[in-house]
Amino acid sequence: MAQQPRQHKAYRALLLLYPSKHRREYGEQMVQTFDDMLSEADGSYTKLDPWLRVVKELPMNIVDEHLNNLKGVGMSKIKSNKKLVGAGIFIVIVAGVVVSFTLKSNNFEPTTLAKIQNKSSNVTCIQRQDNPNISVDPKQGGFIANAAIISIIDVPAGTNVEVFLKSVDGSNASGSAIYPAKYGSYNFMAKKTAENSSDSFAGGWKVTRFEACK
Repeated sequence: MAQQPRQHKAYRALLLLYPSKHRREYGEQMVQTFDDMLSEADGSYTKLDPWLRVVKELPMNIVDEHLNNLKGVGMSKIKSNKKLVGAGIFIVIVAGVVVSFTLKSNNFEPTTLAKIQNKSSNVTCIQRQDNPNISVDPKQGGFIANAAIISIIDVPAGTNVEVFLKSVDGSNASGSAIYPAKYGSYNFMAKKTAENSSDSFAGGWKVTRFEACK
């Protein structure tokens, strides 16, 4: 099994927000499940998927476990336990931040060349040639490429863009869109949003992340 020590340390730190009883009973099982998700991920972008799932689900699960822990505890005892109250407030704040981040990260909208290029990046382009390890229906591959291409709205029509896919499954894709030199290169993630889309150009695929790469 592939080991991800830094990933594990970060995940174990988040588990400290759970009640101690829950950590004793389920902590190692949760770390094992997280490790399995990381091992199954392929590529730098798809390795983000387990973390996106964590930030979506973990805050509410933590709140639920703390609420279950409070059942049968008198209000006077709760008020006297400042650490418990402080932990509850902290969890609510964390939940709000991670949910906001998740919603923002999955709602990329097409932008202009100037705006996307102003965000300097040292990220390496994840795919600059055809990936022999994936097989995708040409029609679906074309839809994914089109969805990536229209992420920048003011590149002149007819500009040659090479889109190389890093990974594709039934509902997610990642890769790089390589433009002529002055327009730059970009990594992207895309999600299938509809089987029968009214947008015949993008075929129901929506780009959720698009950033400059080199």
